[in-house]
Amino acid sequence: MHNWRHFCRSVACALYAGAMSNNKPSLSTEELKSRYRTPILTAIFEGMPPPPPPELDPYLDAAARCFARYGLSRTSVQDVANEMGYNRATVYRKIGTVDAISRLLFAREVDRFLIILTQREWEPPWPGLIVELMADTIEYVRAHPVVAKLLADEMDSAAVKLATNLASTRDQFIAGFAPPITLGMQIGLLAQRDPEAIAEWIFRMLTSSIALPPVGDLRQVLSEVIVPVLSP
Repeated sequence: MHNWRHFCRSVACALYAGAMSNNKPSLSTEELKSRYRTPILTAIFEGMPPPPPPELDPYLDAAARCFARYGLSRTSVQDVANEMGYNRATVYRKIGTVDAISRLLFAREVDRFLIILTQREWEPPWPGLIVELMADTIEYVRAHPVVAKLLADEMDSAAVKLATNLASTRDQFIAGFAPPITLGMQIGLLAQRDPEAIAEWIFRMLTSSIALPPVGDLRQVLSEVIVPVLSP
């Protein structure tokens, strides 16, 4: 289980790269354990900003509706204020600029996804588990209304934002994912291959599948590709 800490940190880094830039204090380890209930998910958020407080949910819900309706680049603080029936100054004082709002919303959605993942039975890495985790992540991200709007109408601007941090995100993902892959190889659950090459390959499959999912059943396609490569 301890080796999964590296993997979880890599997932968090990939999700948070370029998104969180505030100076909020991190949650303590005990607070994390209480919130996420498993050592793996606790490890993800060590040293990272906490999710926004629940009292901001109405503001973030309104912002999410605006982002999904107009797109991230076309939404203004005034739009969020209109959605809530407030004046612009009130919304600005509470959650700041559109850029700040998008970071808060992102942090909240990552937090919610990780809480969903607490329902999974975690175990050492084996091909089937990797397929399931990848499929869950791809489906959750693509199903989000804001992401769906970005992919449908703002792919160019989304690609520019992604490209800004893509190399560092890839490097962080590889650094975190390689150790559990190595563990799986050591205990005979995964084929003996270059762990860093496998980690980069998985990262590329994740990002490309979020942008353009494979034709046919997602899990079946991922299994057809991943299981033969990773099975010992």
